[in-house]
Amino acid sequence: MSGKFYRYFYIIFICFLAMTGCAKKQDVALQSQDGEEPKSQLSETAESQDSTEEDLAFLTSDECNGRKPGTPGNEKAAAYIAERFEEIGLQPFLKDYRHSYTKETESLDEDTISLKILDGDRVLDTFEFGKDFIEIFLEDTALTLPFYLEPKDKECAVLVDDAAIAQEYWNNPYVKLLLVKGNDSRRGGFFYKEGIPPQLRVYPETYDRLIEHVGKEIVLSCDIEAEEKTQDNIVGIIQGEDHSNALIISAHYDHVGSAGDRIWRGALDNASGVCLLLETAKVIQDYYEGSQPAYDI
Repeated sequence: MSGKFYRYFYIIFICFLAMTGCAKKQDVALQSQDGEEPKSQLSETAESQDSTEEDLAFLTSDECNGRKPGTPGNEKAAAYIAERFEEIGLQPFLKDYRHSYTKETESLDEDTISLKILDGDRVLDTFEFGKDFIEIFLEDTALTLPFYLEPKDKECAVLVDDAAIAQEYWNNPYVKLLLVKGNDSRRGGFFYKEGIPPQLRVYPETYDRLIEHVGKEIVLSCDIEAEEKTQDNIVGIIQGEDHSNALIISAHYDHVGSAGDRIWRGALDNASGVCLLLETAKVIQDYYEGSQPAYDI
């Protein structure tokens, strides 16, 4: 994690603490119903910074591997957040901190994805998923197509150097695969988008290799597995005097995972948000030590 990111993060974080400290005592979310002022103080800034650094380092680590839903890395992130809730002193919302549900989760079998250029039976070039290209939209696919720089009056793949141009070809019935030049390392959240042909982002070096073979055949194959998997919201509570209302503070902890040796660590989306939620929970929990808020938080 770069020092520059940490500096920006802590500027925002310290501003947040300042605003919290300046909040009016009569704020209904932070006042007991009998009017007594809860007795506590904000955590020391240095201590808060240390714990926030540790939280951010873990959530963006190789161990969490991009926190993609349904993966071991996502489960490790969930277990870590639950452990931090317990350390902070939050009560479990249910029998424990996990609110489980099932959801259909799509996963790409990286052992099956293949992209190569053919000239007859001869392989001219092969490309590595995650290193040379990444999916934008993708479905179970087994395609062998001639590829060009613009659509033809037959089924084909098209290589373009601009995402806006790619969109112009989405509704072309002959375009069955789009390869879009881009240096953007972000990963999309979709495997398939109805009405759009499979679309790959190819990195500039890959584009230069591909353009040498325009007119040849490109072969793309992959398997995407969809299955119901158990996932968890992690929920803690500060008990209030009135349980009929609640203030909900939330942050999503999942991200988009990894591909090959590339990990999308999701520092801004949304590990930093989870860190802020954890520190917020600690501040409020400390504030209400020995007392209760007006309603559940």
